Amino acid sequence: MSPTVFVFSAQSPQGAQVLGIIAKRAYRLAYGRLVPDAVPPPFHEAPEYAPPAQPQGTRAFVADSDYFAAVKPSTDVLVRGSGYSTRGPVRMLDTAVSVGPMRKRVRAWGERAMRVVTGGALSFSQPEPFTEVPLNWEQA
Repeated sequence: MSPTVFVFSAQSPQGAQVLGIIAKRAYRLAYGRLVPDAVPPPFHEAPEYAPPAQPQGTRAFVADSDYFAAVKPSTDVLVRGSGYSTRGPVRMLDTAVSVGPMRKRVRAWGERAMRVVTGGALSFSQPEPFTEVPLNWEQA
C-alpha cells in the first residue's frame, strides 16, 4: 500500500521558502500485529465530521485538516480505536500506543455525568464500569 502524499510550498515566519511533504499511511491491528491498511487514507483539506445521529444532534469530529501538518515540527501518530479491559469491568483504564521509542498514554474513564453543586462548583459522578470504551473526541 502506498501512502497518501501531499507536497506543498510555503513561507516560514522568518520569510524563507519551505518545501513540505505530508505523507499518510494507515495500519490496523490484526492478531496483535500492525498490518498496512489496503486503502490509503484520504487527505483532508477541511475538518471532517460524521453525520448527526439525530436530526438536531451534534456531529462527531472525525478528522482535522491535514494542512495543520505544515506547521508541526515532527510526526503525529493518530489512533482510532477502543480501549479494552482484560480484567473484566473497570471504571478507569490506562491504555497506550508505542512507535519506536515514543510512547503515549491515555486514561479512559467510564461514562460519567457532570453536575453543578452548591456554590457553582462542578462535580463528576462515579464512572460507570466498562470492558470497552471508544477512544474519541466525544469521550475526552
